[in-house]
Amino acid sequence: MRVRDIVRLSFGRLIEGGALPHYARPERNAPSAGNDGQRDHKKLSRPFVPALGLYADPVAWRQAVDFIRAFSAGAAAGPRAQWQVPAWTGSFGEMPAEDLLLQLGAGLAGCGLRPLASTTPAHLACFEATDSPMISSLPAPYGRWLEVHEQRSCWKERIDLRLVVCARARSVRRGDGRVDAFADIALSGPAIELMQELGTVLERPPSPLVAARWLPRPIRVAPERAHGGMKRDRVLGQGV
Repeated sequence: MRVRDIVRLSFGRLIEGGALPHYARPERNAPSAGNDGQRDHKKLSRPFVPALGLYADPVAWRQAVDFIRAFSAGAAAGPRAQWQVPAWTGSFGEMPAEDLLLQLGAGLAGCGLRPLASTTPAHLACFEATDSPMISSLPAPYGRWLEVHEQRSCWKERIDLRLVVCARARSVRRGDGRVDAFADIALSGPAIELMQELGTVLERPPSPLVAARWLPRPIRVAPERAHGGMKRDRVLGQGV
């Protein structure tokens, strides 16, 4: 599974789950033609975007753009994963942590990720996937935002995508002395589709999807902090 596919399918799940409004899919503007029939490539008209659905809601549209940008290589280079799924799919029973970590690694490899690093004592392993698609391969609201709000028509430009996933296996002793194994997963981007696919590969049906919990929240920056940096952590429960 390519990162671009994870982005596109995850974005579709947001729409289907009602976390974002539907958006129209108008044709991109073609260069205007002169009286002599020759196309004028020097002048770009302002792109037409219907004032309905997602495009009529500036906050939702910006959330959609932030969702897609979270998969960029630059976002993945951050110091902490913003999307965390503790106890993914619940207990794995009395499986040793080492075995659980191997199972998670095999599942992520089956989804197209490759090993990045591991720490044996902590039962932690990280994986990554990279991609470099054209912007036209991503959900249209991203390219539309660049056209309308950043005045950049760059549908044929490529964008570097990167997704980093870290899985940690841990054991919790129950009151009766038996042990339950759990998987904590941290992701650099809101890879909804990857979590769904991983559940299919490992035959671990995930809990019902709560799409809105994967959507970045709008950040309101105070005037005095307008030029500073802000961190945002997204902690997701088993409802993901």
